[in-house]
Amino acid sequence: MHWRLRPRRSPRSNSPAPVQPWGQWPICLRSSLDRGEDLDARSDVFSLGVVLYEMATGHRAFDGNTSAVIFHAILERAPAAPSKLNPALPPKLEEIIDKTLEKDLDMR
Repeated sequence: MHWRLRPRRSPRSNSPAPVQPWGQWPICLRSSLDRGEDLDARSDVFSLGVVLYEMATGHRAFDGNTSAVIFHAILERAPAAPSKLNPALPPKLEEIIDKTLEKDLDMR
């Protein structure tokens, strides 16, 4: 079995943690989908922001134990400031990440 499809073990128990076979795509696209908006280039910009955030900080921008918690975070909460998680991050890169993760499509 491919290592990405193999169930991961929860650190607190021996039971497998839930596995999302679709990987990160819900986190990347949910902002527009959950609001019932059409996907366009601004959705791609949001997806880029999610990837940049994780690359720059080593943490997911939106995380949770269930899909519902993650979707709520995407719609209602701003992620932690990237520079708080990585103080060496250049200010311009943080500005770019913040802009790509903007909730308002017209502000992206």
